[in-house]
Amino acid sequence: MKNDFRQNIAAIISAAAAGGVFVLLLFLLEWSVFIDIPIAVGTYAGLYLITKPKRRIGSIDIDFIENGEELEQKLLEAKEDHDNIKRSIVKIVDTQVKDEAEGLAETSAAIIEYLENNPSKIRQARQFIDYYQDTASKLLSKYIGLQDANIETSEIIQLKKDTKSALATLNKAFSGQFEKLMRGEITDMQAEIELLEQTVKMEMDR
Repeated sequence: MKNDFRQNIAAIISAAAAGGVFVLLLFLLEWSVFIDIPIAVGTYAGLYLITKPKRRIGSIDIDFIENGEELEQKLLEAKEDHDNIKRSIVKIVDTQVKDEAEGLAETSAAIIEYLENNPSKIRQARQFIDYYQDTASKLLSKYIGLQDANIETSEIIQLKKDTKSALATLNKAFSGQFEKLMRGEITDMQAEIELLEQTVKMEMDR
């Protein structure tokens, strides 16, 4: 993880600086070790807080979001399933299945981008993250397994057909989930359009 790497670098830099301060105070300035240690610890803590990477959802620091760490974890789960869907798409041979899977990936990407810009909506998206997208990810992985097995029994042929149907259903579910998340924005836009039409009509009637 990129964030973990940066955090480790921040810790190393802070530890090196604190060690340097300790050596300087103890051996060059010959201060008491009981004074040196608190100053070195303070140096480490201060530098680490300054240099460690900020964890954000979109542009918002998670420290300023209620239950920020929990919401960040949910968003990471959503991104992981989205990446799994994209990895499956590359392997799919059947064009209809591929089209359905690409539709899922497109809507999923739009939802994730929306959630990054609106972290307060992540909690409302739990059903999408925990069920719909997770189901899509697992279903595509299993479909790839059937495809790669290259066994064409009547049962497997029917299962592949059922998978196509299930993916089409999931595409509708994904779109429905996105619409639910955006319902507030849709209502606001409708209200603004109605107000505009009324204002124009009043001006015309004068």
